[in-house]
Formats: sequence, C-alpha cells, structure tokens
Amino acid sequence: MPHSIGGANSGDRARTRALADELRTLGHNVAIVAPSWDVMRGDVKLVGDEYLVGQSRTGFAKVIWRASLALRRLYDPNALHHSGHLRSSLGKVVAELMPDVVDVQHSYWHIDVAAPTVVTVHNVLANPSFDSRSRAQRRVRNRYESKALRDGDVIVVFSNQEFDRLTAAHHISDDDISIVEIGHPATIADRSPQAPPEHALFVGSIDYGPNRDAAQRLVRLWDKEGVHLPPLYIVGRRASVLGETSNTKVQIVSDAPELKSYYDTAIAALMPLNHGGGVRLKALEAMAWRVPYRGHGISRRRPGARSRRELY
Repeated sequence: MPHSIGGANSGDRARTRALADELRTLGHNVAIVAPSWDVMRGDVKLVGDEYLVGQSRTGFAKVIWRASLALRRLYDPNALHHSGHLRSSLGKVVAELMPDVVDVQHSYWHIDVAAPTVVTVHNVLANPSFDSRSRAQRRVRNRYESKALRDGDVIVVFSNQEFDRLTAAHHISDDDISIVEIGHPATIADRSPQAPPEHALFVGSIDYGPNRDAAQRLVRLWDKEGVHLPPLYIVGRRASVLGETSNTKVQIVSDAPELKSYYDTAIAALMPLNHGGGVRLKALEAMAWRVPYRGHGISRRRPGARSRRELY
C-alpha cells in the first residue's frame, strides 16, 4: 500500500490502517510503504508494518530541492508525488516485498509494479482547488491520473460524482470502476448508550503540520480557559510529539488502536483548521459517528448539507 506518511491527510491514513487491519483479520499479510520526511533520503526505516522511504534533505540540498519543487508545482500540482527519485525508491521497496496485490492510495501515488494493482481515487471533487487550478495544471493532473487508471487492475471511488467524472474524463467503462460510498455502516457508527458524552475531541495525525498547529492551539485555549470547558482528548498518530501537559483536563493519546470509544463519549469534534485536504473528511467522519462538530474555514464548506441545521 504506497501511501503518504509525512504531510498526509490523517483521515486517509486512518482508513489505510483500518483496511490493513481488516485484511489481517482475514489472514493476509499487509505492509504499508510510504515516503517520510522524518527519514533521510536514501534510507528505509521499518516501523511496525510500515516501510518509511526517506525523503529528508539538509543544508543547501534542501534549499535547492524546495526551490525546484516550487517551480514544478506551477504546472504540476502533485509535483511532490511525481518526483522521479521518490517513485523509484517506493518502487524498489515494493518490488523487494514481492506482494501479491498492491493497493495504491490516491491515483497520483501510482507507481509501475509487476503485481496487480488496486487504484483508490479519493474524492478529487471535494478538493477546493480542483476548479481553481490552471488549464496546464489540470492537463498534467489528468495525464497522470489517466495512466494510473489505465494501468490499474481495479479502480475504486468513493462517490457517484467521482464515478461520473472519471468515466467522462477518461472514457472508462462503467464495469471497470467500483463505488464504495464514504461513511460507516450503521452497526459501526452507532454510539454506545452506556457512554454519555463527556469530552471534546480532536482527531488527527500530529505529524501533519496543520493538525499539529490546531492541536497546539487547542492546548493553549484549554490552558487559558479550561476551567470553563469540558475535558479535551487529542487523539492521533504521533500525538506524543506535543509533549506532556500539566493540565489535567487535557488528555493526549498517541497512536490509539481504535477511535470508537472516543467518539462514543464525545460532546463535539473540534476542527480549528483553515486548510488541509482531509478537513472536510473529518467533518464527514464526525457526522457518521453522530457527533456535532465545530470548525472554521474550509471545514464549514458543508458537502451535501443544504443548511446548518442538517449537520447535527
């Protein structure tokens, strides 16, 4: 499963891990291969079941790389993912693992591998920059996406709108795409009647900059106004990087094995983020768990909701 670790959307990563865990319960061996900006370029670090392919640079090399990336992004919005060295490094690790099947999370992560591939196209239409990109950027994006879809053995999308977009833009047969609607089965999303709501909740991968900033902002708010606020739980990958807090009303939970128990007892899900591709998916996830959410900026662009009242 090639998937982004450094700078990834926390919702995407959570779903990747949930999928991996489900496959393991069925008796499959699963490994996640991902680039990491916490590991030096050329190195591969094994953390649990994740192979982290190093992309970090230092000194002048880092300055040159960032300048080059900025120029390439002028015509390729996913230039970071299309780096020749990055794709080659990911491909080598995947080849060494000799998998039976490779699940590619996001079409722009597609790499050439010998094994059959499942290409998962996350909701491109939900990205607010989808229509704001230049014609040249859209052309490059479509070219890469078309190749990924052409090479993939199975294509999965999460909405009928995305299904319509792909079939129209890339002339793909209806039979070649499977639709898995976003959301949780009712049996999973039902909240426990034995667990009354008691705390505010922030869920997100803390190794992603916007999530880390939001979590730190919440900790500062609770330090200042906590006496008037309910307990706060910050739950996410590598949440331990936030450090310890002396505030007894703030609980930091790192790498939680599941989220159900936290959503079951949540008064509200908090999303103080202004940007990030997974922000609105956080809102959808909270809605699926029947938990009210509070946010600002992009998280308040309500997909499919016709009025504020429909959110709760």
